[in-house]
Amino acid sequence: MVRRVPTRFLLFPCALLASLLLGGCAQNPAATSAAHRDNGDRRASWHQRSRSTLLAAVSSAATADLDAEESLALSNYFQAQNYSGITLRRGSGNHLEVRAKINDREGVFLIDTGAQITVVNRASLGKFNLSAVKTSVKVYGALGGPGEKIEAALASSIQLGPCTVSPFLLGVSDLGTLNSGRQHGRGEARFDGIIGADLLQNFSFVIDCRTPRLYAKDVRTPDGSSSAAEAAHPGLGSLLRGRDYVEVGMKKVAISDFEINANVNRRRAVLLVDTGAAITLFDRTLSQEAGIDFRRTDYVVGGAGGGRQRIAIGTVNNLQINGLQVRQTQIAISDISGLGAQLQERGRTPLDGYLGADFLRQKGAVIDCAGLKLYLKN
Repeated sequence: MVRRVPTRFLLFPCALLASLLLGGCAQNPAATSAAHRDNGDRRASWHQRSRSTLLAAVSSAATADLDAEESLALSNYFQAQNYSGITLRRGSGNHLEVRAKINDREGVFLIDTGAQITVVNRASLGKFNLSAVKTSVKVYGALGGPGEKIEAALASSIQLGPCTVSPFLLGVSDLGTLNSGRQHGRGEARFDGIIGADLLQNFSFVIDCRTPRLYAKDVRTPDGSSSAAEAAHPGLGSLLRGRDYVEVGMKKVAISDFEINANVNRRRAVLLVDTGAAITLFDRTLSQEAGIDFRRTDYVVGGAGGGRQRIAIGTVNNLQINGLQVRQTQIAISDISGLGAQLQERGRTPLDGYLGADFLRQKGAVIDCAGLKLYLKN
């Protein structure tokens, strides 16, 4: 059965920005040069402090208390449900990596709940024996910009763990910026692509962001469609709530099914749960309305659609997600109003930010992709 990806999925694969968040950070030479001329060593010292503050948002996640008992309980639950457990590699920037096959050829992929479609890197087309074709669909990143037309490639098959789709329609994009941030000297291979929400939802994947591990089961019926009954996890919520987790429902508010409602310093916000974003990022307007103090840095992020923005660093005094209350949460801040304007033109609610891999790891997040449930450790 041919899987067709609806056009709406191709309109706003925002996480192609968010997943570039850390890998795309680069010092702005012109701005830095001018700053050094004006302020000398004092400005250089501030730049180093800004860099340390930025990276602290990622490295602090490494101090999270990993509860082996909870991970074992989760593993036992899925084993009893005949799910396969796939060990993920945590790369630089907290990125979750998995090995998957396209046309029976193995590659390295980023697990990205923020990406609406599964994407293959343009540089890896030959590796998978794929050919790209042009489309008329434009991609707009979360930083706005003029947008760029996306290409597509039809794979004979794609396999992730026990789940195989044949054939499968892929997006094609240049992941060079993402791969430039990889630590090749430490054995990190370049990403051949991104596993997006279309694949994660259709096969009832569950992501354990703490271990990290991916649980998978082929829940399709003989005609190739997904079985809702098989995809449901009625016992998962009971298991995790009994271990002091908070259950948060996800639903499409702006662009993706992986969105949640939150309160940021008592200001309501719509956040995208994004395993592909190295650090949590809020829109500048949200930060100002929520009274978040922030400091500017010389670092620049670039995203799909050609947008580029400097980022600032701030601290949220009170972040509330359902019954979970988190104080003094460090975030990145940038202007994503360009995406908001494009959403409003289509009658949709603007997105206020991304709940990134740093936060998800710290809170031991478990993401039920088919059930659209997010579980966070209280």
